[in-house]
Amino acid sequence: MAIKFCYRHPAVIAKTRCYHCKKDICLECRRHLNRHYFCGRKCYLLFRLQQIWAPVKKRKFPILLGWNAVLTLGLLALALYLPGAGSVSPGESPALLPVDAGESLPVPRPDQIDSLARSGQPFRSEILAQKTYDLNLSLERGAVLTVWRNDWPILSQIVSAGGAQRFPLPLQYGRNLLRIGVWNERQQLVYEDHLEITYKNSLVEALRYPVVRGNRQRRQLSLTFDGGSSAEGAKEILTILQEKQVVTTMFLTGQFIEKYPELVLEMVNAGHEIGNHTYDHPHLTTFEQNRRHDNAPGVTREYLQRQLLRTDSLFNALVGNPMKPYWRAAFGEYNQEILDWAAEAGFRHIGWSNGFDTHDWVNDENSALYKTPEVVRDAILDKDDASQSLNGAIVLMHLGTERQNGRMYTMLAELIGELRSRGFELSPVGDLLVP
Repeated sequence: MAIKFCYRHPAVIAKTRCYHCKKDICLECRRHLNRHYFCGRKCYLLFRLQQIWAPVKKRKFPILLGWNAVLTLGLLALALYLPGAGSVSPGESPALLPVDAGESLPVPRPDQIDSLARSGQPFRSEILAQKTYDLNLSLERGAVLTVWRNDWPILSQIVSAGGAQRFPLPLQYGRNLLRIGVWNERQQLVYEDHLEITYKNSLVEALRYPVVRGNRQRRQLSLTFDGGSSAEGAKEILTILQEKQVVTTMFLTGQFIEKYPELVLEMVNAGHEIGNHTYDHPHLTTFEQNRRHDNAPGVTREYLQRQLLRTDSLFNALVGNPMKPYWRAAFGEYNQEILDWAAEAGFRHIGWSNGFDTHDWVNDENSALYKTPEVVRDAILDKDDASQSLNGAIVLMHLGTERQNGRMYTMLAELIGELRSRGFELSPVGDLLVP
């Protein structure tokens, strides 16, 4: 049987299908309602509408038909306009619902949830250095525990066995307002607590801020190269760098490492720094769709860290040591939350300086973004002016190209020679970061 993946989280294996729309969904997206699994409330309400409408339509009772027409419109309005119906907030994991098949979840009523949110109980404050908070409670069997973090549900669980329980709660970096409610089987609120947990640690603080340039006071720059799915031109680039005795930084995807292990070993043996470029070069934000850097669907802390750590493991298995603690997001798409998640995994983001994207990835000569090697070379050298905009610059180039003509590496040797004649030191990113 072919493996299927969740339509909301393309990297997560699907465990079932929505009973109404039949889309494949993972455990996190699964909602257990009325003895069936749905992808959200919208599909559940549409399913209920069909249940109500079908027998009446079959009997054709005029009065009931009129009543159900009104009910249909009401349910449709509820399904279409219910806030968050069938959706997951960008950048957040859906509520966790670990319930057994065939068991309905006695979710607290909306008015009970609202009363908890409006509670005047003050928040107790703690500061933690780890990304989870252990919630320890003594609960009765059949109770329902629900936890909200910053007004978004992160846990809803039926207690299957009474007694002392431990619930590890995931934290966002920085401030976390946790609202905790426990309801008994009669849906009465029996316990509530409000916590303000500040998650901070020295590693994340050191790595959470991105780098796009080195020291403007030094005549030093870095020619960096990204390796994604293609290595067409990589051999030529490595040869030029070796001939010119340039050591620099390469950002490689896990798929590049799997596909071109000999090239990776050649890079390492030549002394180049190897940074992380995720495993399969995914879009991490919605910038391509709406020009905003909201988290793309399915991009969670676990997803991003799996992308980075998988790539680091592949490199370590091949070379015998981990990658440098640097990463570069595919397409340059990130936000502060993504930077924090990467920092937790031990990686600092290295971008490129404004105006130093060579656009060597543009293949269409009719595109307004297309630039010839000569134009790029001259544009870089022209920045060596009174503003010192070339000092500390990080230049973006690629190891692979689909260009048949005008390949960017054809100007690389000349560019390196000219930069050195002007007194520039060509360095890996690690040297640029030295104060």
